[in-house]
Amino acid sequence: GGGGGGGGGASMEALQELRNHPHFNRLAQMVASNPASLGQMLSALHQTNPELIQAIQENPEDFMQMLVQAAGGAPQDPVATMLAAAEMPAGAPGGMMPGAPGAPGAPGGPGGPMVIRLSEEEKAAVERLCALGFERNRAIQAYIACDKNEEMAANFMFEDQD
Repeated sequence: GGGGGGGGGASMEALQELRNHPHFNRLAQMVASNPASLGQMLSALHQTNPELIQAIQENPEDFMQMLVQAAGGAPQDPVATMLAAAEMPAGAPGGMMPGAPGAPGAPGGPGGPMVIRLSEEEKAAVERLCALGFERNRAIQAYIACDKNEEMAANFMFEDQD
């Protein structure tokens, strides 16, 4: 059988890089236990790695299979539903799934501003990440993408510096 559409090889390579990331299994387990977190992770990824988002859009079934395998289980309906929504048509507001936490109602196209409300405790965690030398927006994105786990966000950003 032939390969996928144009760029299929490059996007599969990008997905394989994601699959081999040291934190991918933990992220997959987070999505399995809290499917709503996928929207936050994809939003953060869209800001930092648009090429990977394109690879996910071009290969949603492969991405879903990777997440399910990494989470160590069979497809569960909520996860499958969220992953199907991860196809994110190019015209979707902000490239996020409707109803995902932090998803804008109507304003803000791709790359548009996204309002994130943090508690005092969460703000303090972001400040500690900034104190490690990371730019504030990047610290917030990593913190949200890592399901507000400060240690995981710090590890993610340190490993992502290369």
